[in-house]
Amino acid sequence: MRELRGIAETLDPHVAESLRIVEHFDALVARRVGLTTLVRAATMLTGAAAGVTDPDRQLTIRIDAAALRDQGAEAPVPFPEHWQSVALGPSSTGRAWLERIGEPHVNDLMVLERLAQAVQITIDRTFGWGDEYHEAVALLLDVETTKVARARLAARLGLKETDTLRVIATPRLQRDSPAQDAPHAHADIGELTFFILRQSQLPELEHLQQVGISPPQTVASLPQAAEQAVVALRFARPDERISFLELGLLADAAAPTRNGSENPAVRRIAALMTELNCPLERLEALDAKSSAREIAGNLGVHHSTIAKLRERVDRQLGYDTASPFGALRFSLDLRLARYERSLGLSASPTT
Repeated sequence: MRELRGIAETLDPHVAESLRIVEHFDALVARRVGLTTLVRAATMLTGAAAGVTDPDRQLTIRIDAAALRDQGAEAPVPFPEHWQSVALGPSSTGRAWLERIGEPHVNDLMVLERLAQAVQITIDRTFGWGDEYHEAVALLLDVETTKVARARLAARLGLKETDTLRVIATPRLQRDSPAQDAPHAHADIGELTFFILRQSQLPELEHLQQVGISPPQTVASLPQAAEQAVVALRFARPDERISFLELGLLADAAAPTRNGSENPAVRRIAALMTELNCPLERLEALDAKSSAREIAGNLGVHHSTIAKLRERVDRQLGYDTASPFGALRFSLDLRLARYERSLGLSASPTT
């Protein structure tokens, strides 16, 4: 393809540009990127906002001219006459469109056609399995699945045994969540949603707010990766993305809780919450590296209230939570308390 494009560049620049578009979308399909990435590619190639919609799957993605996703996008009905649009396939009710202001550019239609084709391939890969798709992903993460069966399932999902993969765990996503349009291997298990993806695909799920991420693993180690992702998620506060590798000794400190034993740190925080009638989230606010005034502003209370709360916390715990070592200890205790509280989630695919 590159050789052909080189020849075309000397004969007709427009033909060369068309070949470049074909080559670009073919490469994205081969990399199995998400739908959002495909639509963003159309925007980058044309400089105009682009979108795709598939009413049958309640799916609409729009990327504006600045290459940012419009989270609340809805497909225009009807499409404005001055917008170009093409069907996703011969029997599909979905369409891809381009929001060009003014006269269409030479290769706008080519971009749309390649976008529609790439989107349809990606949708077929993901949704063509029916219910078997999510069952296959769940089996990949199940420690009871045999090595042979796991290798076969991985191959059907486009994963090689030698691929370097990550497992992401997040609280169960709603059907209309942007991440649910991603073609990465994913499944809802209990109260969590799991994704299996390559390292290069991690940025495609950056919009998820509370996430646990496994270390790099191969197909054979996916059950272990899922367990590690769950551990990391259980430490994460609602707006945090935590990798298992970041936990270090914190993962070891949580071992008594994971094994069913009561952790002394968890007992301390539980007693503190009861004694002060204070929720965990307010105690976590004290753990922030901020002044009393800043913390008070975030919580909507007077700064003197925060100062008095810290005094009571220090007195109850028996150490200074503002000192370097005390702050480290307090932060560790809070993390373990959050981990313990999250153990109520029905989450792990390995149990």
